Amino acid sequence: MSESHRINTAAVISFWWNIHLPPLDNTLGSMDDCTSLLRTEEKKLNEWHSQLTPIELPMESSSPSFDEAQPNTGHVPPLRFQRHPFAMNYAYYIVARIMQSECFLNGLQQCASGDRTAPVNDESITRWMRILLRIVAGLSKVECATRNVYTIGISNLLVACILRCSDLDMGLWIQNWLQDFLSIPILEEGSFPICQALEIVRLVNKERRSGKDVYAIGVTKEDGGGNGKYFSYQSQTIYELVLLGRIRETGCMYSESVSVEWAL
Repeated sequence: MSESHRINTAAVISFWWNIHLPPLDNTLGSMDDCTSLLRTEEKKLNEWHSQLTPIELPMESSSPSFDEAQPNTGHVPPLRFQRHPFAMNYAYYIVARIMQSECFLNGLQQCASGDRTAPVNDESITRWMRILLRIVAGLSKVECATRNVYTIGISNLLVACILRCSDLDMGLWIQNWLQDFLSIPILEEGSFPICQALEIVRLVNKERRSGKDVYAIGVTKEDGGGNGKYFSYQSQTIYELVLLGRIRETGCMYSESVSVEWAL
């Protein structure tokens, strides 16, 4: 999953760089190179999934409603697993599938070639997102906070995936789910501040409402990742983020810096 996310993000940054700035080197790799690498990761993922035992699979994996989630109506039936680690492993699997979507990268390529009406998202990404939301709906927030300490948390996964799915209803469902963490209150999950994840999701949803799809988010100043959570929960103070995305009406790529205020 992590490698698929790295390759996918590198492809997006490379695409944006080649449009707005003169090419410097091949460090980021071409879109075709990234697609080839993602296909290799897809084969590995298929092999991994084929070796899962029945106890590691969703408890209703044979159900015809496996991917039926309707965030616009609030209907997201939980997808249950025998144990929390099995649910998290399957969530990693779903995120890897989303990151390996060739439709997303092909859509960006078509934009670069002049076809700015080309869709960037397809039904496969939406389907995987529905399954992911069902997994999330079946998780205990307290268990996420206590057991996802030394691993990638579910909040990290949601932040990554909201940048690949343009469905606003799903984005709002994710925003509400993260907001519930703070009302418990749980401030950190997966060694990542919930307030930061929530603010990023809010920004993406705000941009989406205004007709913009955000594909990448970064900091404007490199700070080395903060001073470490051992000394301070708020060790990494971020006041500004840069957004990379596409204006839906024109199909043009854009970037902008936005100020942020972390909500506690």
